[in-house]
Amino acid sequence: MGGTLTAHDRHVLMAVNAGASSLSFVGSGFIVLCYVLFKELRKFSFKLVFYLALSDMLCSFSSMVGDPSKGFFCFAQGYSTHFFCVASFLWTTTIAFTLHRTVVRHKTDVEDLEAMFHLYVWGTSLVMTVIRSFAIHLITFYMPLWGAILYNGFTYFQVIRMLNNATRMAVGMSDRAYQSDARADMKVCCSVDLFPTWI
Repeated sequence: MGGTLTAHDRHVLMAVNAGASSLSFVGSGFIVLCYVLFKELRKFSFKLVFYLALSDMLCSFSSMVGDPSKGFFCFAQGYSTHFFCVASFLWTTTIAFTLHRTVVRHKTDVEDLEAMFHLYVWGTSLVMTVIRSFAIHLITFYMPLWGAILYNGFTYFQVIRMLNNATRMAVGMSDRAYQSDARADMKVCCSVDLFPTWI
């Protein structure tokens, strides 16, 4: 069994790729459309999701154009797919960073970092795409991907831990408030002899 694909195998892979890319394109396009149409969604947190969806949409579009097996179109598809896919998972790190900065560190200046986010995402994507010409695709794609996965995992772990602690504190404070209200009600009942004093 050789390492080459038959024409039928290539056709099946192209069809699966086009189908999956089309679904991704429609889903991402819906998010982009909602952001554009509904002005109340234009908050900073939704803006980051918009940029993520836009990157996904362009990555999907680049993937679903078919099988350009040679020529300029092949290079254009390969580089644009690489660029927008790297941008897509880098936008997830900006969302994780924003959550961490607001939830764990209690900072409210994340909107001031939007220009830095754009420089980070589009700049890193461009550098990784250019380096792809000289280096192995595995390094220029999977290194940022695994970096994003590890960073997001670590960051979300901290955010979830902080939210769990806050929830426990809120429940504890709520229970104490309920217990103090019950004690106050008990004192009122005892003072007007509505509650037997021997209990």
